[in-house]
Amino acid sequence: MKKITEYSYLLGYTQGRSRRLENNVQSVASFICTEGLKGDLTITTPEDEFVLDTFGIYINKIADMGYREELLKVLIPMQKAMDGTDAINDSSDGASDSEKLVNDYLNMVNREVLPGFHWLGLKLAYQNHDYEPVKQLLKKLHDAFLKVYGTDCLDKSYDFIIVPAAIRVRSTGEIYAGLVELDLSSSGEHWDTSFITPCGVFSQSNETLNESQREYVRSMIPYDYYYTPDIPGDIHVDKQNIPDDIREMLAFCNPLYEAEDVQQQEGMSLQ
Repeated sequence: MKKITEYSYLLGYTQGRSRRLENNVQSVASFICTEGLKGDLTITTPEDEFVLDTFGIYINKIADMGYREELLKVLIPMQKAMDGTDAINDSSDGASDSEKLVNDYLNMVNREVLPGFHWLGLKLAYQNHDYEPVKQLLKKLHDAFLKVYGTDCLDKSYDFIIVPAAIRVRSTGEIYAGLVELDLSSSGEHWDTSFITPCGVFSQSNETLNESQREYVRSMIPYDYYYTPDIPGDIHVDKQNIPDDIREMLAFCNPLYEAEDVQQQEGMSLQ
């Protein structure tokens, strides 16, 4: 197979139909973000050699990792504008240390964690009530957090913070990986939650969501969240009990939750 960039054009397949694409990352990214809203996509060379496929607007598998790097430079900003993560500001000029850490963490999530995740696997997992991919995603979110912060034990000196969490929907029992925003200067007061779902990333406070997306988010409320770092000063969390399946996820991410002498934390409830 030649390098992808050496072909004069590519073929995009959506809903059983093919479309000729200009062979540049801008054209491919635009195809993914427009047609990916309607279903999963496949892109091949004119010789029917596999280039990539998607789960919606997210890359699922790709044949050339070098091509992936160039494509993501264009694709990720488009995805962020569509899935509610476009509020992230790459510039930290004038930001406090806490704000810079939050920005650095969110940028790492958007650039390294979400683009490389197996979205089709997550979709199939929910269909089969299998939460192993959710646990794996939560671990990736936690590892990214630890890489940025250098610790997973936090006190009020961090002020506002966004942390990875397992989120359980009360009405269905479904578990999502997500990010919760807390004010540690107010002992962990909750401000916002972003749900990472098979349909994309949706922030509870994002006012730009369309009606269908807002209804989807509303269907997940009320919920309980259980974050992976240790936040000893959080008075908004009843640190008594935690469901066994959630505890297993947290322990997979953070050995703290394996210790028998550690008070297990009960998720904060959101009405």
